[in-house]
Amino acid sequence: MAGRVTRRVAFACVYLAGYLLAELVYILLTPHAQTALIAWASTNVANLEHEPIGPLILSAFVGPGYYVVWPVLIALAVFGANRALGTARTVLICVAGHVIGTCVSEGIIAYRIGAGQLPAADRYLTDVGPSYVVVSAIVIALACGTALAHGGSAGLRRARLRRAYLQRPEPRRRLGCRPSHRPAHRGGGRRLDSGRTGQGGTRQNCITPRVR
Repeated sequence: MAGRVTRRVAFACVYLAGYLLAELVYILLTPHAQTALIAWASTNVANLEHEPIGPLILSAFVGPGYYVVWPVLIALAVFGANRALGTARTVLICVAGHVIGTCVSEGIIAYRIGAGQLPAADRYLTDVGPSYVVVSAIVIALACGTALAHGGSAGLRRARLRRAYLQRPEPRRRLGCRPSHRPAHRGGGRRLDSGRTGQGGTRQNCITPRVR
């Protein structure tokens, strides 16, 4: 049972464990080593132009100064998204959100630097953290939660309509009804009088199914 639950949230477990491990390593580093790591892991314009792969990967596991906030957000958002959408699709959406969000934000900065709207020093801005991954997971969780809520409300409405239909005061049609000119059989047999008359003044005798 535990193994099956773990497989359903495999990506969330691996990502949270990796983030906590990277956070522990960062805390154990010296201040100079921490500064060097942040400078290399930042997804700024300068790093993306020369070595994009390393910063794109490592920046999602480094969030200096938020040692409690990011793990809690990862546990809430990524686990919920992984459970709702599955591992493969959650990985695809979170990775795509991280890469696309980084490229768009840094592309805007690069354009503004080229247009002279920002100083050239902004090419080396510090930009690390799992924000794009967490935001992508939150979008997944909200979208799946909205769909589940709509489905649940529709099911509840159908259940209420069915209950109202079954509680109508009109008698329900019985099985095996056929018109007959003979009077209703009042013995202890299987023929019962429905108490209704059909067209032409004929009465309807209903044969109830035998229960074996």
